Amino acid sequence: AGFALVVLAAVAFRGGRIDAGTLFQAYVLQITALAAVTALAVCLSTRMHADASATLAYLITGAAFLLSPRIPHLLTVAEPGAREALMALYYLLPHAEWFDLRRRLVHDWGPAPWSAFGLVVVYGALWTTGALLAAWAALRRKRFDRGAA
Repeated sequence: AGFALVVLAAVAFRGGRIDAGTLFQAYVLQITALAAVTALAVCLSTRMHADASATLAYLITGAAFLLSPRIPHLLTVAEPGAREALMALYYLLPHAEWFDLRRRLVHDWGPAPWSAFGLVVVYGALWTTGALLAAWAALRRKRFDRGAA
């Protein structure tokens, strides 16, 4: 929210304008993406120590932003054995690029279709719910010692 206010102030200072619908969509999708990444980190932290879970969450998020959108192009030049691995990555990694509306915001293209926006919010909610359910399942049977000596 703070960054959105800074962007709005900078745009207003320069005499520009931002479509309110696009800004609303970008804000909601950023919150949805942050919720999914946070849930993924919580899920990973139930099975490994803090440094490993943070590193793995960063790697998965980075791969989701950088690799997922390029997989369809990579499939055209990949060897047959690599195609299956790329397809597995494509379906296993979250599609973080769907949450990014920066270009629509910057170029004043207007809001995305509301049906597509709704589907992306549902997709993010499903990822968040799935990761939190996996974290809950991992912690449900875990025994915690109280350090009694």
